[in-house]
Amino acid sequence: MENIQTGVDKLVALVESKHSVELSDAARSLGVSKAVVQEWAEFLEEEGLISIEYSLSKVFLVQRKLSKKEVAQKAKEYETKKDLFVHKVETSIQSLEKETQWFEEVKKQYEEMKKDLGNELEEVHEEMKELRHYE
Repeated sequence: MENIQTGVDKLVALVESKHSVELSDAARSLGVSKAVVQEWAEFLEEEGLISIEYSLSKVFLVQRKLSKKEVAQKAKEYETKKDLFVHKVETSIQSLEKETQWFEEVKKQYEEMKKDLGNELEEVHEEMKELRHYE
């Protein structure tokens, strides 16, 4: 199934592929007016997805690069997410180990009961044989 792309998606893709594109070139490439591209660009800049740079006579849409502070913040966020994930995995492993121990204990008890019942059943069978012998 194909992904549906909006004009804004196409603008983001264009800026990312070229790293910097002049507003009128972007409008021409996307087949929309400069005013529409300007509106989209302002929205994208507010969202932190691209930057708008103004020169004397032209407007450039530039791929946004994260600042050192933003990179550090993202790294901290990912570290926190990683720590939470590792904790969940460790907790799950501990839970599985406890359940495995419990299961092994139940299995051991079952085998002991089976053995004991088997022996008792064998004794009863022998006694039945002996009783039939006296009939």
